Amino acid sequence: MKKALPVIFFSFYFTISAFSQSTFGTILGTVKDASGAVVPNATLKIANLDENTTRETSTNGNGDYSLLNALPARYSVTVTANGFETFTVTDLTLAARETLRVDASLKIGQMSQVVTVESTSQGVIATDSQTIQASLDPPLQRDPGAARSAIR
Repeated sequence: MKKALPVIFFSFYFTISAFSQSTFGTILGTVKDASGAVVPNATLKIANLDENTTRETSTNGNGDYSLLNALPARYSVTVTANGFETFTVTDLTLAARETLRVDASLKIGQMSQVVTVESTSQGVIATDSQTIQASLDPPLQRDPGAARSAIR
């Protein structure tokens, strides 16, 4: 019995350790700007090029991100943040049980802003003469008292 106990223990130990092996890897890193300051809330799109799938994550308050349980494959990492140029690294190879570090340094980019102004014609004020071109709404034409209260 004394000889059988170590054999049972080691066979149980090796069986458990064999099941605990993972085939996944991790992609992690830190996103900073050109001056070295961290960039919080940057968006990362991490694409598995072999399976044509994409996972999305964002950086925390320290500029750090991590993508856990990534399959072994070729990847691309794209980082975007407001006010910065897009950062992309392609053809990264992740092996099983590997931690792949991809740090990004973002350059300040051009901000694009679209302003849309819509106007309805309310009348034209001619600055070269003393005329105003406008029409009164029908309720104001019938009740002059309403026009006075609207002006006040």
